[in-house]
Amino acid sequence: MRYKTRDTRRKTGCLFVLCFLFLARTAAASDFDNAKNMIMSGQVEAGAQALARIVRTNPSPEALLLLGRSLDRLQDLFSERAEKTCYWGKSSSANSGCAQAEAEKLNSIYGAGAFKFITDIAYVPYTGIHYKEILSKYKGSKEAGEAEFQLLLKDLVGHPSVVLPKVKSFMDKHSSGELGRKAMLLSARVNQDIWYIHRSWSWVLYNEQFSPDELIVKAEPYRQEALKTFEKIAGKYSGTFEGKAAQNELSLLKNNQDDGETYSILQDSVGGSPDKWGSPIPKPSLTATQRGLGEPGWQQAPPAEASPQAPAKKSKTKAEPQAAPDVQSEPAGEKKSGSQRWE
Repeated sequence: MRYKTRDTRRKTGCLFVLCFLFLARTAAASDFDNAKNMIMSGQVEAGAQALARIVRTNPSPEALLLLGRSLDRLQDLFSERAEKTCYWGKSSSANSGCAQAEAEKLNSIYGAGAFKFITDIAYVPYTGIHYKEILSKYKGSKEAGEAEFQLLLKDLVGHPSVVLPKVKSFMDKHSSGELGRKAMLLSARVNQDIWYIHRSWSWVLYNEQFSPDELIVKAEPYRQEALKTFEKIAGKYSGTFEGKAAQNELSLLKNNQDDGETYSILQDSVGGSPDKWGSPIPKPSLTATQRGLGEPGWQQAPPAEASPQAPAKKSKTKAEPQAAPDVQSEPAGEKKSGSQRWE
């Protein structure tokens, strides 16, 4: 009887542990679903804060990816808040220290290093730390590929001879499926960027001056590469988000126009707005007049359907990328004209 009693106690203990783990996982799943529903209903900031609490104690690749994409969506809102708090009005402490403090407030909510302040363009971008966590802890998960792509979008500043190989490397690694389509679309957009910069901001690429005719000659191969890639995506994947976006941008580029976005090369480029990649996260907007992180009055707009024709991001200050060899040594491609970001 003694052995049976001990065995029964062991079984009872095991059942208790299993029940506890099951209930804990169920509660975590319920918390995640609640946070996700908040985000998708338009309460992006509140949902992101809930997700941040979840990933501190019970991280998962799904929660980390959704949090990262939500913070990508919120970075414009946070930047506007910091700008209003630190640079608007007589009582504002107009200095980078104030804006850096705003970034640190965000980091206290979303994790150390989640945001940084870039002085030159007065912007508070999301750094992608949650994407990095997916790649370091959940490399074999289905979310890892998307996390890698989102990090690539944050690493496209520099000379074409530096940026184009990064895009090609991702294309070689992800040659099919949604990530393959995104990689092709990114390649076309980066080439389009280079075409545009040749025509409008050639000083970013060259120290010497060129005549308009010489710049057209240098720019045209990039435009042709972008046209070719857009045509391929639009024809082969016409029913997808990427196919529809490519068709729209192909029509513009044929007329020497663009979609108004800057995806790469210049310092203020952030890979394009989330709308341009079909983000399911609703777009928040700043509508109140109060200042300061997290103060009452900062409201978000109702959910907006993602569209390849979403409006361009607001203008920021142009900045010169690192010097590198002549771009003619790189594969053909091009960039858009008429962007609002270098006015």
